[in-house]
Amino acid sequence: FQAEDGIRDCLLSRGLGDVYKRQIHFYKEKFFTELIPGTLYLRPTVIDVIRYAKNNGIKLGFITTTSESNINVIKSAIIDELDFKVFDLITTNKNVDKPKPDPEIYQYALDILDLAEDEAIVIEDTVVNQNCALQAGVKCILFPGEYAEIPISNKYYTLTYNLMSKVEEVLG
Repeated sequence: FQAEDGIRDCLLSRGLGDVYKRQIHFYKEKFFTELIPGTLYLRPTVIDVIRYAKNNGIKLGFITTTSESNINVIKSAIIDELDFKVFDLITTNKNVDKPKPDPEIYQYALDILDLAEDEAIVIEDTVVNQNCALQAGVKCILFPGEYAEIPISNKYYTLTYNLMSKVEEVLG
């Protein structure tokens, strides 16, 4: 899901025109819609964290700046594993003016969920979005996906493959 942020940054840095950006985004969404169903699954320990949060009265948000159509593809792809009604807030690109890696979406989520920065923990799957969360002033656990590039300098900085153990560590 986070690849779109890297694509956007790449386009902006190379000065590609808006027409090309729209075309690339169109095809990215088209391929995402065609490829994801049947190939997307929750990673190990994610459901444990969701259960832990719900059992302990912790608010949950699915905080993204992707499109609603991509959210719907994700929902339908993992419907047997996760009911999205578990989330107190689901955001899309329509909620803010600036997409990730701008931290605006996190401030929006904190406001809607009525949380202070020190009351939130963000779980991100790329270093770019981890930095975005840190810029918003919230703690962030890096839980990289199989295609995430992790710089050596960040290898042990809030990096985990067992999400539940890292959440328990951060919560103290």
